Amino acid sequence: MISLITIAGTLGRTAVVREENLPLNANQAVSLTRLINSGMLNLKYLIYAINSPIIQSILTGKRKTTAIPNLTLEIINYCVLPLPPLAEQKRIVAKIEELLPYTKQLVKKID
Repeated sequence: MISLITIAGTLGRTAVVREENLPLNANQAVSLTRLINSGMLNLKYLIYAINSPIIQSILTGKRKTTAIPNLTLEIINYCVLPLPPLAEQKRIVAKIEELLPYTKQLVKKID
């Protein structure tokens, strides 16, 4: 399994690529990360973890700013994700997906 993270312009956007999605085209604005042991990782958990406000603030807080904001591969390499046991990852994903519709409804009411 491969994860992609945008590293230039809009920072920290994430996508997960499975073998059946290959081949793919990528450019210099995307970091490609191969997961060594994806059997220990719930795919949805990975996406939620990387897209969480805490991890996003860690990534974007260390960005290098030139004309276009950038993340370096070193920043991504040293970003630590919490990795509970697989069963707990599944419970976390289930709870997020249970509560997400309510969150979306609240956002609509606030707007």
